[in-house]
Amino acid sequence: MGMLNQIGEWVFTEACRQAAEWREHGMALTMAVNLSPSQLNQPYLAARLADLAGMYGLPSDQVTIEITETETMGMPELSALALEELRSEGFLIAIDDFGTGYSSLIRLQHMPVNVLKIDRSFVELLPHNRKARSMVFAQIELARNLGISCIAEGVETEAQRIFLLDAGCGLAQGYLFSEPVPANEIQGRVRPSRMSDRI
Repeated sequence: MGMLNQIGEWVFTEACRQAAEWREHGMALTMAVNLSPSQLNQPYLAARLADLAGMYGLPSDQVTIEITETETMGMPELSALALEELRSEGFLIAIDDFGTGYSSLIRLQHMPVNVLKIDRSFVELLPHNRKARSMVFAQIELARNLGISCIAEGVETEAQRIFLLDAGCGLAQGYLFSEPVPANEIQGRVRPSRMSDRI
């Protein structure tokens, strides 16, 4: 319907508003928001998002912009420019669903990325699948060598948490920590995603 950019801006605005509200209640959480390829094409995107975050007194470095690997590598020159502009405004950049698209490691090393997110399709096979273990080890090592953070998606079992922690991945998201809940139920239910906090 041609409304993706408008919906995307509404989502970003609501995320910033909610993050600011939580911060007022002492919950200094970092908010992560997905952007679509269409949004990356917009002129002055970084400045516009910085203005929206600023409306709620939310520092840009408390907002992580998530882009899927396929989106990023599908338009490398445009993506690199847009991500550079977002980084210059202070936003953190995460590559979502890493390992499921058509990666270019040469391009990745030049991307202004702060976080690689290991896709749940690898995590769900841990710790028993040998190939999944090898792929996860490789992604964690890649992130470490690039000097960026690594987050595992879809962690649902204690065995997965222990494997990932032992492999060097200290951050995760998934049902092991919390199921999706409405914003008004978050306070008092937040559990740590830093996996070592659960040892």
